Amino acid sequence: MKRNVITPNAQTHRDTPLKPPLRPANQADRMRIDEASRLPTPDLGLPTESDRCIARPHQYSTAGTKDYVSANVIMPCLSILILANERDTRTNRSTDRLMQRKPFNAPIRSRSGPNAETGVCHSGIRVSKDASLARTRSTHKKTTGKVTLLGAGPGDLDLLTLKAVKALAAADVVLVDALVNPEILSLAPNAQALLVGKRGGCMSTSQARIEHTMLQYAMAGANVVRVKGGDPLLFGRAAEECLALRAHGIDIEIVNGISAGFAAAARLGISLTHRGHAHGVTFVSAHLKDHAEPDWHSLAQAGTTLVIYMGMQRVERIAQALLRELKPSTPASVVQAVGTADEKVWTGQLETLASSVVAGHFESPAVILVGDTIGTSREHPSTC
Repeated sequence: MKRNVITPNAQTHRDTPLKPPLRPANQADRMRIDEASRLPTPDLGLPTESDRCIARPHQYSTAGTKDYVSANVIMPCLSILILANERDTRTNRSTDRLMQRKPFNAPIRSRSGPNAETGVCHSGIRVSKDASLARTRSTHKKTTGKVTLLGAGPGDLDLLTLKAVKALAAADVVLVDALVNPEILSLAPNAQALLVGKRGGCMSTSQARIEHTMLQYAMAGANVVRVKGGDPLLFGRAAEECLALRAHGIDIEIVNGISAGFAAAARLGISLTHRGHAHGVTFVSAHLKDHAEPDWHSLAQAGTTLVIYMGMQRVERIAQALLRELKPSTPASVVQAVGTADEKVWTGQLETLASSVVAGHFESPAVILVGDTIGTSREHPSTC
């Protein structure tokens, strides 16, 4: 099956810039188009050698791919819809004159008394209320698409929800993160695939570029699915994307996925909470804004199971900070690429966490789990 794969961060192969269509049919369309015109045009072109490192550890192959399509093929759709809207508006100018000045969903005012049932348009023509509302809806149809933020889980496609599978099957455009299993694209046979991963040490697609790309495709009427590893609501920057899309009136749907922390716990055969060991669980990122670090002192004293994401590059500092508050014998574990062919597991004690990660050549993506509940794992030395 041929698949068009696009990398937004590669140099564009088209000379024609992506521009919003002119001659909007109504004020609502004009406002949306004006907003889009102020956004930088995403560069969508051929993948380069540097782009391939974005997809590690899953390599997105472009073998057999012959066609590469830019966003320019989508935007004419919006132009056609708006021109059709404008033609309908000219045909019905006598009854729709006011609607050219008001938002498409503005109610038609009616007079009381004899005109209460029939209603009177602002043009002075008498029509029934139902006919007025029907004409409003038919003439001013919504032309924007929607965006689905979809969690792909830790990598095993069997862990996808049925809702996720249905969303992928209906997708027109799929924006895929680097940590997503590339085989998930087989569930979106009719979609254009854009690789928008962000990995340390590699050329990455900026968050602003991702948001602009989603916005422009959605405003062109496309059904956009943003595929993220794990769950989109946990360290997936979903909040930023939701704010950017809602600011432009784009409908958003969220489809949850299984986060790596839960998948790692299942792999270890443990519960993240335990009435005898931990009254709660704390999910924390080792990387904060401006390269700051969490308050490990407070986190260690909270008495919860710690599930630490994105900590492989700082594992030594994390272990040292936690050892100031926790016993050296505190159970700990590291699970790399859970549910994939690259899966790797270590369990032991906090005092040997950093050295074991180095000796075992653990790499991202991996999660670190610390707490007494880890000691109940079937793989922990204390239970063997």
